[in-house]
Amino acid sequence: MKRKLPEVFVNKINKNIKNNKTVFYSGYLPLKKETDLTLAEETDLDDIKTKIEEMFNSPYYVYKMGVKIITKNNQIEHKEIIGQVNNNLVTIDEEYISLDDIKDIEY
Repeated sequence: MKRKLPEVFVNKINKNIKNNKTVFYSGYLPLKKETDLTLAEETDLDDIKTKIEEMFNSPYYVYKMGVKIITKNNQIEHKEIIGQVNNNLVTIDEEYISLDDIKDIEY
């Protein structure tokens, strides 16, 4: 014996709805053009801190940010930064990079 299930009420919509485009738009945001970092002159720690602050406040940063870092020992490192603790940047590999060792940073 089959049971008859209750019917679901469906309200008819008589107008054209166009709110999806105005409520949410997911478009392609072009990233910065990748350039090779050259060894820059010694920059102030304040400049590095402002660059890092801009990086964390940018619309491209959600959880992690791919960056190129020039350190004092002249190494270019490609790292994924997830945060900043005190005077250190924290990478996704749980490494700490001191802000004092950074000459330049680019995301």
